[in-house]
Amino acid sequence: MLPTMANPESLALLKRSVQEWNEWRQAANPGPISEWPISSADLHEADLQGSNLRGAMLAAANLHGARLKGADLSEACLQRAHLVEADLTNANLESADLTSSIAIASKLRDANLRGATLTGSLLREADLAGANLRQAHLLGANLEEASLLQADLQQAQLSNSKLVDARLDGANVRGTTLVQANLNGASR
Repeated sequence: MLPTMANPESLALLKRSVQEWNEWRQAANPGPISEWPISSADLHEADLQGSNLRGAMLAAANLHGARLKGADLSEACLQRAHLVEADLTNANLESADLTSSIAIASKLRDANLRGATLTGSLLREADLAGANLRQAHLLGANLEEASLLQADLQQAQLSNSKLVDARLDGANVRGTTLVQANLNGASR
C-alpha cells in the first residue's frame, strides 16, 4: 500500500515531528516507501533522529547538517544526496544506495552500512569509527582523512578508492578488495 498523503504534506509532517511521522508510517505504510519519492527534498538541519525512512527515495535530497541518529534508512535511495556534516550515528543504512553522495565531515559512527553502495561517494573527514561496512561497495569513493577506527570492512569493495591519511587502526579488513586504492599516509 502506497501512502495517500501528498508529498508536500508528508514532508511537512516529517519536519514537524518524528514521532508523528513514525506513527503515521506505522499506521499508513509500515513497509518500505521506495515508490513514494521525496527526492530533492530540502531537509537540511532537520531533526530526524529515530525516524523510519526505510526504503525512502531521497535521491539528491539536501540533508546538510541533518540529525539522523538511530534513523532507519535501510534500502533507502540516497544517490547524490547532500549529507555534509549530517549526524548518522547508529543509523541503519543496510543495503542503502548512496552512490555519488556527498558526506564530508559526516558522523557515521557505529552506523550499519552492511551491503550499502557508496560508489563514487565523497566521505572526506567522515567519522566511520565502529561502522559495519561488511560487503559495502566503495569503488572510487573518497575517504581522505576519514576515521575508520574499529570499522568492519570485511569483504568490502574499496578498489580505486582514496584512503589518503585515513585512520584504519583496529579495522577488520579481512577479504577487503583494495585494488589500486590509494593508502598514502593511512594508519593501520
